[in-house]
Amino acid sequence: MTKSGQENVTITETTLNLTELVNCSHYIIVYATDTDGNTAASETISFTIAKEKDTEPPPATWTTAAIATAAVATAAAAILLYYTRTKKKQNKK
Repeated sequence: MTKSGQENVTITETTLNLTELVNCSHYIIVYATDTDGNTAASETISFTIAKEKDTEPPPATWTTAAIATAAVATAAAAILLYYTRTKKKQNKK
């Protein structure tokens, strides 16, 4: 069998998983060889894959969580530093 310009692929089952195909036009030609060695080809079978795009946003990742944690820690450190300096200035007065 030939899939969309690829080399021939031998299959031994009656079903074929084509889930890895991307959105575009494809074709399949099926070749059969009998026990005497005679080979015949099917007509070209053309089809188009048009999978819908995933509309759900991607799940939050560890990277996002790490960035958020770092931002909160930086903000907390800046606020602590500000109040520490402000308090020292008030104590000097």
